Amino acid sequence: MRVELKDVMEAMEEEQNGEHAFYDPIRETVVYEGNTDVLMPLPEKDERGDYHNMEIFIETVEDEEAQKWLSNAIVGKGAFRRFRATCEKFHLLEDWYDYKEKTYRALAVQW
Repeated sequence: MRVELKDVMEAMEEEQNGEHAFYDPIRETVVYEGNTDVLMPLPEKDERGDYHNMEIFIETVEDEEAQKWLSNAIVGKGAFRRFRATCEKFHLLEDWYDYKEKTYRALAVQW
């Protein structure tokens, strides 16, 4: 079985758009549809733990005010949107994206 790590990570990101990805071991590629008896599912949204990753990321933020804002942002409906906006406010968006990529990479390697 040979699959490119970047392909797995990109497919995990694409699932946010409502498409679930699979690995096709015959064609050795990531696909979004086909015979599910043959295909291997890639990690799903609930397996990625995006909310939990936000909580862990907040703990890594050194600015106490930013931590408080981020902690408040992830409470209730619209948490992901508010979290992103708060990251922008404190110029942490690139840090968040880097952190998220590292967690996706680790999950892809584990998969």
